Amino acid sequence: MKYKTIKIRKVGGGTRLQKVQVMASGKYKFVKNSKKTKSYSKPKKTRKVKTMARKRRYYRKKSKVKGMFTGVGRYVGPVVYGALRGRMSDFINNTKIAQSIPNSAYTDEALMFGSLVIASKLGVGRSGILRSIISHGKTIELSRIGQTIGEQGFSLGAPKNNSLF
Repeated sequence: MKYKTIKIRKVGGGTRLQKVQVMASGKYKFVKNSKKTKSYSKPKKTRKVKTMARKRRYYRKKSKVKGMFTGVGRYVGPVVYGALRGRMSDFINNTKIAQSIPNSAYTDEALMFGSLVIASKLGVGRSGILRSIISHGKTIELSRIGQTIGEQGFSLGAPKNNSLF
């Protein structure tokens, strides 16, 4: 069977193209839907989410500390603490609170460590040099407590001689 496309006049003017089938007698038979329908794939299922996606946050890369605490400057904190420790210890031991605590082998180190912890909690050590002095001071006091335990043993009363615990 032969197919042909012909022009047909519209009522309001103009023409349109129409596909027709040519019959054996020569007459035309209009053909509808001659094109095969396209097969469509099923649409993707969209995920149903009850919560919205969170916005991704970007953080700046932390820069390395420049200035006084690189190289030799990092040793300034322990040196300054060592230089000021004797004066601070005398000042703390002359307070009423320190005099009310019973004297033992650890009293001085414990009071110094406690004063450093209080200073760091109050925010005294926010700047670089003070933070370094306080953090190294804590380490020094803890090591002195450890040294006293190693030499005299662990006791809360008067110091003992060469006995552990």
